[in-house]
Amino acid sequence: RYDIKSAAEWAARDATMKTGEPVAGQGGYSVPVTIADTKCKVFVRPYTPKSDMEPPRRWKADAAVCGK
Repeated sequence: RYDIKSAAEWAARDATMKTGEPVAGQGGYSVPVTIADTKCKVFVRPYTPKSDMEPPRRWKADAAVCGK
């Protein structure tokens, strides 16, 4: 079943949110995100890495931190 509400949510999200390129940092990546003309950063880190050489299977993201 196609969810009409979800489709509208994604359309609004696409219009108000832009994601920049990830920047490698200590233990994860800092990703610049623009939400409705407000610049924010989201920190994303590996959730289940088996070793340092293997890419993670899943990622865990912290809440967005928006600057002044």
